[in-house]
Parts: sequence; C-alpha cells; structure tokens
Amino acid sequence: MNRRHIVVGLLACATAPVTGRAQEAGRIYRVGVLFGEGGNSMTPDQDVVREQLAAHGFVDGRNLQMTWRGGSGWTDIDRKTALELVAGQPDAILSFSTAMTQAVQFATKSIPIVFVQVSDPIADGVVKDYAHPGGNTTGVSTQHREIVGKRFELLRELLPKARRVALVTPYATDPSFVAARPTIAEAARRVDFELIEVTHIEIHRIAEKQAEAMFVFTVLGEAFTMDNLIDLAAKLRIPSVFPDARWVRRGGLFSYGTDPLANTRLAADQLARVLRGAKPGDLPVEQNPRFVFAINLATAKALGLSIPRSVLVRADELLQ
Repeated sequence: MNRRHIVVGLLACATAPVTGRAQEAGRIYRVGVLFGEGGNSMTPDQDVVREQLAAHGFVDGRNLQMTWRGGSGWTDIDRKTALELVAGQPDAILSFSTAMTQAVQFATKSIPIVFVQVSDPIADGVVKDYAHPGGNTTGVSTQHREIVGKRFELLRELLPKARRVALVTPYATDPSFVAARPTIAEAARRVDFELIEVTHIEIHRIAEKQAEAMFVFTVLGEAFTMDNLIDLAAKLRIPSVFPDARWVRRGGLFSYGTDPLANTRLAADQLARVLRGAKPGDLPVEQNPRFVFAINLATAKALGLSIPRSVLVRADELLQ
C-alpha cells in the first residue's frame, strides 16, 4: 500500500459518521450515575442525558444500561454508594456536583468519570487543569464561583439601599461551598453588603437576623429544596437570588448563571466520547459560554420592588 492509499484511508476514517464507529456489535455499554442529594429534581437531567446519548448512538435499554443512584450529603455514605456503583464495573460514571465527583474519585482511579454541576473543578481538587485534566476525570464546570460577583452587583442595582444579606449555606460537607466562601465574602464586600450566614437548621431565623435579601449559592438537597426557599422568601417578603433560571420560573426574584440542562447536555456529549474510547484526562473541561439573567416580574411586584429599566433591558428572561 502506497502513501496515497494510507492518507485516503485515514481521511475516510476521520470523516466517517461518529456513531458509525461508536459501538461494538452486540455490546451493552454500562454507565453509572451518581447525582446529588436533591434527587427529586433530577428527572429533566435524566431525560437530557438519555436523549443526548441516544443522539450519539447509545440507546438506554438497547445497547446502553444505566444505573442511577442518589447521594445523601454525608461523605461516608456517598463514598459507599460510589463504591457500589464501581463494583458493577461500568464503562464510565457520570457524577453530579463536586461532592459526588469526589466520592466517585475516592472509589476508582481507573473507571472514566465525567462530572457536571461542579463550580470550580481545579479549586475543588477534581482536576489539575482545564485543558489537560489528567487522571480519569473530565466534565463541565458551572462557573458558579466565577460569576458570584455578578449576582451581588445585580442585587446591589435592585436594592441600592440594602445592607444585610442572608447567605443560605449548604451542609458543612459541601466542598464546593467551603472553597467558595472567601470568594463570596469578597464579592459581597465589594458592593457593600454585610453577609449573614444562615445554615439550613436556622433558616427560619432570617427575619430575626433582619436580612433584607436572601442569597442562595447552590441547592441544599432534600432537607431544604429550592421550592422551600422560594416559599420562605415569599413569606418573609424579601428578594431572593438563585443560581439559575429554573428557580426564577418557580417564583424566585432573579438569577444569573448557566443553564443546568445545557451543562448536562455538554456532559452527556463528553460521556459519549468516553464510551467511544476517549481518555477523560485528554478531554478539556468544558464551560458553557452562555449566561442567563432571569427576573420574575410577578415576584418583584408582590415585593413592591421597582426594577430599573437599565436592569430590565439586560435580562434574558422576564417572567410575568
């Protein structure tokens, strides 16, 4: 075979449909999924993962077997759950949140891991580098920590005279929040907000602490869901800031962040690459480039809050 034939052959392989060479005939691919303790809200993500993998030729119930397990918020229990997933010898594991990713990394150093809903994978110790993650892990960063300052700036525009903001903190075992705390404090200080940290145990003391707004960094889990927090903010009649637009659609005042389902879709694409044989350590960590600023006008009206036009024109979603 001469050089021309070799080049033509390589070009043919390179331009062949991705799904055409993705699966081995008759093989069943196995994927374990470990999601966070807020598992009752995972159905949309499950649908997105299945749909996106199917688009790549991996169809659940046909040539794909998926095992879904929920976390607890307690490190020891989550590690045990991760070990149980690993014991099933899946071809890859998809993990939701920093804590779940760390639990899976504890359980295996060889099975490929793809993560999503991780705020800062380098600071959280999940990967060494965005471009070259190394090891057996890659995924999608939500960039929560990087944009927390923008949320405080928007809150300052909405509440120019406010001073005290209740920062609703996750469980003490949440590694992402622990790493983010200094960044959050500095971002609040820059726009002259006094932060009042409130744990899930003392959440009902927000009014007693004379907070003028409520800032939520991440989901707290089954014990205190976003719906609970939205209801509480409405009851206390204080503005609420959330990580993404899903919760503004349910009644939160405003959010600024990436679309969680878009992030999940990106992670499913990476998972498909891994199932085809790509090494996670060679796949760059992805970041969704689009940030969504959402405002619930009905909630603002209920609070007697007038949204400046300069803020309204920048919103991507205005909910009536």
